[in-house]
Amino acid sequence: MVGRAGRKVCDKEAYAYIYTESRKVDFYKAFLFSPFPAESSFHERLIDSLNSEIASGTVANLPQALNYLKNTFFYRRLQRNPQYYLNTEFLTGCTVESTTEELAASVVCRSLQRLEEIGCISTACGELALFEEDKILVPSIIGTLASQYYICCQTMTHFTDALCQNTYCNSIFKILWILSNAKEFSEVPLRHNEDIYNMHLSSTAMMPIPASEASNPHAKTFLLLQTRLFDLDVPIFDYNNDLKSVLDQLPRICQALIDLIACYRNFKNIKYAMMLYKHLTVGGNLLEQRCSLDDAAVMTVKVVDIRLSRPLRGIAMSERDGWYSYDVTGVNEVDVVVCVSNVSTNDARYITLGGQRSDVLYGFKKITTSGNYSFRYVIQLRFNYAQSETWLFTWARSDQGDFNLMHVVHV
Repeated sequence: MVGRAGRKVCDKEAYAYIYTESRKVDFYKAFLFSPFPAESSFHERLIDSLNSEIASGTVANLPQALNYLKNTFFYRRLQRNPQYYLNTEFLTGCTVESTTEELAASVVCRSLQRLEEIGCISTACGELALFEEDKILVPSIIGTLASQYYICCQTMTHFTDALCQNTYCNSIFKILWILSNAKEFSEVPLRHNEDIYNMHLSSTAMMPIPASEASNPHAKTFLLLQTRLFDLDVPIFDYNNDLKSVLDQLPRICQALIDLIACYRNFKNIKYAMMLYKHLTVGGNLLEQRCSLDDAAVMTVKVVDIRLSRPLRGIAMSERDGWYSYDVTGVNEVDVVVCVSNVSTNDARYITLGGQRSDVLYGFKKITTSGNYSFRYVIQLRFNYAQSETWLFTWARSDQGDFNLMHVVHV
């Protein structure tokens, strides 16, 4: 305020007035011409940072975690001004008389305990082994995915809990709601009267929200994503900027969700998640897709020029629909080779191999470059005494020359 007082071109002197409470006058006098001390906010992101170090192998035990913390600016400020950080969750119960080493040990131990509680790390000897110096910290799959995609550990925990509760009964809108509740979207701004705008938008949305969620940033994210999927009109222009900020974070969050769903080997949920990812990134209307939204819907991210190499003798069942059958009598394993060409590295693409009838995911690969990708398909035969031959059926679905997905089913 002092620097902006007056007109620098016309005035030779200026006055700045600061109105405050009487008990804060001395405080402002002390810092009127000196900067405030720069404190660290690293403790707010310590769990995510420590998880990334454990997932990458930089931190493997408790002493290494302490050494990692001692090399941060947070540790230096903890030495100079410990009272500033005593109210944080990691230092509850500590006092000003505690040494810096005790404070650092409390921060690290509670961070590791929190990571173990949400399932990002583990040890071979149980929870108490986290505080033993010679025990190895092992990252879990959700901790590795959180580190790989630079997202919050709480987001991966939320994804895991939601998928465990509804592993086999998810729908497109349930997957979209799970995606909208990522912690990264908790900072979506809620302005004045936007609870009214949210309910107005909810009245035109395919999946409305309850009135109690009108001021929830995750519910607003849910509505914003529906405006992208169904070309809905936004109530005010600010919603366009909010949607852009959501879409900027969407690829890494959605890819982490897809990778996590693949761990559950549920082909139906993979198809729904990929369908959402494709339409949210490309911007196509979900209602204008050619495939129906039933259990046999086949939509995923766009993969260009996929063809199936046929070491077995393939018979075209229908040239129009792309169905092929292969005689695999006496064969236990089949290598399905998919050749991908003209793939841009700017977008993440996937190839999935799953059962059309069972909805079980057999193979899942992320594509970054062109080349051949092989799936080892183990044929589990259901014997029928009246059947003398065993057939493997594949379906390569094509949409305007771009192959989207390949199904494999067997009888």
